[in-house]
Amino acid sequence: MGRRNTLKSKRFSVPFPRRRRAGHAGHAAARTPALRVPDAVSPKGTGGPLCPRFSRLAAQAEKTPSARFRRARNVDRSGTSSYTCAMTQPSSCLLTVLDLVPFGQTGQESRFFALRLTRPDWPSWRPGQFVMVRPTSFGLEMPWARPFGICHMTSRHLICFFQVVGRGTRRMAELKAGDTVRVWGPLGNGFAMEPDTPTLLLAGGMGIVPFVGYVSEHPKPWNVTMLFGHREPLSCYPVDSINEHVPLDSLRETVPGDLDNFIFTIQERMREYAEQKGLILACGPLPFLKTVHGFARELNARVQLSLENRMACGVGACLGCVTRTTEEWPVADKRNGLVQTCNHGPVFWANQIEL
Repeated sequence: MGRRNTLKSKRFSVPFPRRRRAGHAGHAAARTPALRVPDAVSPKGTGGPLCPRFSRLAAQAEKTPSARFRRARNVDRSGTSSYTCAMTQPSSCLLTVLDLVPFGQTGQESRFFALRLTRPDWPSWRPGQFVMVRPTSFGLEMPWARPFGICHMTSRHLICFFQVVGRGTRRMAELKAGDTVRVWGPLGNGFAMEPDTPTLLLAGGMGIVPFVGYVSEHPKPWNVTMLFGHREPLSCYPVDSINEHVPLDSLRETVPGDLDNFIFTIQERMREYAEQKGLILACGPLPFLKTVHGFARELNARVQLSLENRMACGVGACLGCVTRTTEEWPVADKRNGLVQTCNHGPVFWANQIEL
């Protein structure tokens, strides 16, 4: 992360919708041609499960209050309260693949992809939420859906961005236009959005994904800035789609000393925003989030973290993605206990959980 870049990359066209707002004073980014979206309309979902086992888990989860629509009041250290919808009536639907766009290249082949699907019939969604995706081509050897953060959604399509890391995502990378996938969502809660509050976005690696939708949906993006740490080349990430809305600084780790530089930069940026009573949002791998979590306590900053815990069911039934709460958790009987990341998160106030 010795190289500090203010992004003005023109090497790679990012296939995300571009929307300008009047009064935006952000950096000028490379203009990329807008994708032509076919006139295909999202097929109506059949309401069926993602896989045979999923229906039983979903039925079990529906018996618990945490899995149904609820509105929880969260109070952070500054006394600011916000209301977040943990699960806004998720539904199952069958969507069609519009295209699968490779990003960058590491080695002999691309490992990063933008998957564009026909738009699901959701009344609303929030940046930071996620979906469970299972291609209909998956057989019984791969019964479980895969969780993906929602990268962005427009009036015509849904975009998920993923990296090939295992058998499931390797199969996902073989999808072609016209294939169908079963999608369950939107799941979890999203990031706080305070238009008049100075907001700092901190992303590590694939943690950049939910912020594409965040900066696109933010009503006052000139109040938002971003710091991005990464190891792969910038062309592997959807950076242009963010940089066209808000200023983005990137630091790449190429030698061991770069990590210390990145941590120092995180601390200084967080200190600046803590003094302004600003809002800090972070998403990335666990070591990165632990660093941000520690600085949040040290600086008494208002911070939300999006956890990347492994998930199997996505509805809170399997208990495979739990995280531990603190005394500041808003529900008394859950304090100093375990809560499911999938339906109580994945976005949490930093002072309410342990890492």
